[in-house]
Amino acid sequence: MSKTPASPTYVCDVIVIHKTKLSESDLILDLLSKGGEVIRAVAKSARKPGNTFSNRLDLFNVAHVCIARTKNLHIIREAKLIKNFASLRADFKQLSCASLVCELLWRLSFHGEVSHVMFDFVSKTLDFIDTYPDYSREIAITAAFKLMSIEGFKPQLAACSHCGGEVLSSGNYVGFSCREGGIVCSECAMQANIFDVSVKGINTLMWLISSTYEEVLEDIERAHGSIFELSKVLKWWVRYYVGHDLKSLQLAVH
Repeated sequence: MSKTPASPTYVCDVIVIHKTKLSESDLILDLLSKGGEVIRAVAKSARKPGNTFSNRLDLFNVAHVCIARTKNLHIIREAKLIKNFASLRADFKQLSCASLVCELLWRLSFHGEVSHVMFDFVSKTLDFIDTYPDYSREIAITAAFKLMSIEGFKPQLAACSHCGGEVLSSGNYVGFSCREGGIVCSECAMQANIFDVSVKGINTLMWLISSTYEEVLEDIERAHGSIFELSKVLKWWVRYYVGHDLKSLQLAVH
């Protein structure tokens, strides 16, 4: 039985997570769909002044799009704006924090697909960064660790990531190994390439990953106290498992 050919066009709701210049007038957009697919499509004339695509398909925006399938890059035929995050792009701190989340997601989507829960997760994250600008840094770092965890890169923080044994700190710090996948006990630390993380930082990270944004905001000072240390952990964690440094991370935390 022959297969029914795919429709030449399709419609879906998307979040714009990445933009690349294709020509003097065109852009390549990476779009996160509700099913977790990351679609690469061309927005023709989007760089021309006054073009409607430039506003509807700006970074972070949620839009309803009609896309034409082609052999190479798909082409966006129509776009209707659902939610505009213009305020995120207008404030440098919020822009950096929102960019951190979307850049990490883009780096993780090299197979063209992420978890099916990611659309709602990213949408909620952008809403919180937009609504709570004073806490955008804490929300972004929390989101980045949650995102990594959703995609299968959750750090082991409750026991030694090498032997599974209890981790007893001799002081205020424990060893952390990206290669092993989390904290390590003193014996396993001698066999692993480790760096020290404070016990306070580890406990805070466990709490951030397991908490909702609402719960984090209720005790924001706890998150704030460890955010710079955890941003360093995030840097090495992403570098090891994703293979890239995030350009937006340094901007988001400073």
